[in-house]
Amino acid sequence: MDKSIKSAKAMIRKTEMHPVADRATKRHFSESYKARILRKLSECTERGEVTKLLRREHLYDSLVYRWKKNQNPEALGSENTHDGDNDPKIGRSTKVRITKTSPDARSSKLQVLVQVQKMIIEMIGNELNNGGIKD
Repeated sequence: MDKSIKSAKAMIRKTEMHPVADRATKRHFSESYKARILRKLSECTERGEVTKLLRREHLYDSLVYRWKKNQNPEALGSENTHDGDNDPKIGRSTKVRITKTSPDARSSKLQVLVQVQKMIIEMIGNELNNGGIKD
């Protein structure tokens, strides 16, 4: 039998055993499952253990981080922490970083940028008129 026919038959058998849903469904996790995963995460000490656990359980680190944040917000620190505060188990910074600039501040920055661009164009134009740019 041809190799491509064998692989096609194998694919058909796989899809029959594991049918694909028409629409993705949102997964829901019980509180006991979340607590068990967070407990296992806290027990991880070796490099790569967290990744192995998340892969084995088919979880994303952002989801687990949210569970941890919702379970014990004090454990993640306050908003006043500095940039170096990281959660080594999850690999995410515990500080919420939101930078909001006012429209006036953005406008003044843009005006400065435009002025710098005009000066550069003027300098290049002068150099070209004076016989070119020399190295």
